[in-house]
Amino acid sequence: MSATQELSIELAQVSFSELYQAWVQPVYRYTLSRVGRTADAEDLTSQTFLSAYEKMHTLRSESHFAAWLFTIARNKIRDHYRKMNRKPQTDLENPEMLSADPDSTPLEELVWVRRLVERLPAHEQELIRLRYAAQLDFVTIAEILGKNAAATRKFHYRLIQKLQKQLEVAHD
Repeated sequence: MSATQELSIELAQVSFSELYQAWVQPVYRYTLSRVGRTADAEDLTSQTFLSAYEKMHTLRSESHFAAWLFTIARNKIRDHYRKMNRKPQTDLENPEMLSADPDSTPLEELVWVRRLVERLPAHEQELIRLRYAAQLDFVTIAEILGKNAAATRKFHYRLIQKLQKQLEVAHD
């Protein structure tokens, strides 16, 4: 291997290391919100980054990295459930699953919100997870879901209004 090739590999590893540091927590939070178990989320997050590293050459544009990475994560999660032949199991008492910052909202309210979200259709749950667990912007979410960014933002706004009304009714 030539010195140029070695330098190229070294630079790619440094760059990927920076990407890993920037994205590991959002991918982990998203994965945890989908699988419900810390150990599974850790394994799937690792698998996601390993696949991303191995397939980095297929990425067409760095500006699409987040959407590409979360597509890999979504596929890893689907594969996980296919192998296990089961549906997601959640732990409503696990504050780590309910919020990235469990001290920001009382646990009881988070449990109510979690229950309301679990009743939503899968595509609506996915939007909530990508927005709040992964903390992605609407452009990236739209790219992941294959939708228009403005339509995704509007759908999100309406969905949040719907959840707020349901939460108010539940508390009355």
